[in-house]
Amino acid sequence: SGVGHSLSLLEDGSVIGWGGHEHGQTSLQCPDMRLFDGRKAVAVAAGYFHSLALLSDGSVVGWGYNFDGQTTPGPGVIPSNRYAVAVAAGGRHSMALLDNGTVVCWGCNDQKQLAVPYLSERVIAISAGCYHSLALLEDGTIRGWGGNPRVGPGRPPSFGGRKAVAMAAGGAHSL
Repeated sequence: SGVGHSLSLLEDGSVIGWGGHEHGQTSLQCPDMRLFDGRKAVAVAAGYFHSLALLSDGSVVGWGYNFDGQTTPGPGVIPSNRYAVAVAAGGRHSMALLDNGTVVCWGCNDQKQLAVPYLSERVIAISAGCYHSLALLEDGTIRGWGGNPRVGPGRPPSFGGRKAVAMAAGGAHSL
């Protein structure tokens, strides 16, 4: 959920938002699905004051506060020969995991949260915090960037020889 709003993805591919609406982040209500242009949502993410939907064709749409360009990715952010398989919404930035295991980010970059580092392994999951971004790699390690010292960019935590299978980025912490 976002700072003051939440989203639900319904079984028919529509999205309902509730809570704070000061920036239009909950304005996408059934049956007003014009933003989806006939496509269905398959995943949702709530940022601080913006919302994202991953659509059935692999495209991403967003709504709400867009001062930093954090809603729908601009031209060229997602290459034309790629599609998104997951989305994450942070404080004022957004992320998408692409079908080839790479990550793209857009929006505010004041803490370098858009500066995806070189990732030697395929990414299998993403998460966005207020000022930082996380990627879970295929080898079970986690890479973080932005928002130092909340994440320690490039320094994954020690798991005592075990591999991570899930992760989550909070406002100023990660799990």
